[in-house]
Amino acid sequence: MNIWPKNIWILLGGFNAGLAVAAGAYGWHALANDDMFMMASQYQMWHGLGMLGAGLMMHAAASRRTVQALHAAGVLFMAGIVLFCGTLYIFGQFGTIPLEGAAPIGGMAMMAAWVILAVAGGFRLKQP
Repeated sequence: MNIWPKNIWILLGGFNAGLAVAAGAYGWHALANDDMFMMASQYQMWHGLGMLGAGLMMHAAASRRTVQALHAAGVLFMAGIVLFCGTLYIFGQFGTIPLEGAAPIGGMAMMAAWVILAVAGGFRLKQP
């Protein structure tokens, strides 16, 4: 039994993509195009789309193993957004790093999520 429904990554991916648009607008207008803040917004958007992809792929997954891998990718995408993008947002806004080492760990989580997503793309799918 999975603790998350298949649609959780579609929901969170859409939420993160929308939040990235809002953050980008804020960074552009309120922070005079702060580089760190804008980078965080771009990374949040791309990884929100990755979450959407994981959620959509789950509906075509033919095995429990594939669904579990896609859930793992979703968790890693979300962790990466919180750690990497969150650190950059705080640094862009306040000029301070909230937790030393959080951004690199978040970046590694994002990379791992993409690898898992790619590997899961090679797994068997349900027949239409």
